[in-house]
Amino acid sequence: MTRILLLATCLLLASACMNIEDHEGAGPGRPVLLESQVGKRCEVQFQRSLLGASAALPIPPDTSAINGADTSIGGTLKGVSNHGILLDGEHGEAIWIPREVVLLVHFGS
Repeated sequence: MTRILLLATCLLLASACMNIEDHEGAGPGRPVLLESQVGKRCEVQFQRSLLGASAALPIPPDTSAINGADTSIGGTLKGVSNHGILLDGEHGEAIWIPREVVLLVHFGS
């Protein structure tokens, strides 16, 4: 009986988690916290391994360059989605950054 009750509870919780949606109905995982930063200046750090810049030595996450190669890009956060980040670049250009390549997003103080 306890086993059936535990299984029913797990199924109920799983069902509830799958039905969680935010105000736009995009489902779980939507970057709601990042959406509150739209319009602010930020620096997006790229995953080092995807840039060919991973190393045996530790690399601080806020390093902007490794051996002369940029590891980040700055701009004004224009939009976010489950799939990526849209920046207004330094020269007014639109820059799309896929979510999979982002290490972190830093907003100035």
